[in-house]
Amino acid sequence: MNCTVYRVSDGLYAGERILGRGNLNPRSPGSWLIPAGCVTVPPPALAEGEQARWDGTAWVVESVPDTAAEVAPDAAAAAAEAVLPSAALVQAEARRRLAATDWYVVRQIETGEAVPAPIARFRAAIRERCNALEAANPIPPDYYADQHWPHTPGGEEEEKAPQDKPGKA
Repeated sequence: MNCTVYRVSDGLYAGERILGRGNLNPRSPGSWLIPAGCVTVPPPALAEGEQARWDGTAWVVESVPDTAAEVAPDAAAAAAEAVLPSAALVQAEARRRLAATDWYVVRQIETGEAVPAPIARFRAAIRERCNALEAANPIPPDYYADQHWPHTPGGEEEEKAPQDKPGKA
């Protein structure tokens, strides 16, 4: 027993979804829990250059707008500016790099065993580099490249987290 619903995104038909038994309403046997942004009315068949818009009660067929005519002359400059990295992206990269050694900090909190000095220095260097990259104007487009970040502590291979070590499970 399935139910087909039709997804709507920004008012436009965005595809269909098949609901299974997990979407049956436990409070009303025989009825379905319809996900947000979905309708049960199937959209009409569309010809090339047409799109279906949900008006709240029914599908309306309309022509797909010609977006090429709407592009401003300096849209290329605006698009290039839109891909410039932000401080939030730099912070996310720093968090990604810190994640490999987070287990040392967790271990210290849980057992009291100190974070090894090279690991502590490495983590501090990542935070310092994050601050420097955030302050850069502009932030380098390849902010995520290894050349902008400190390498593993002391250049040696770092100790693996306990779950990454081979051995007994």
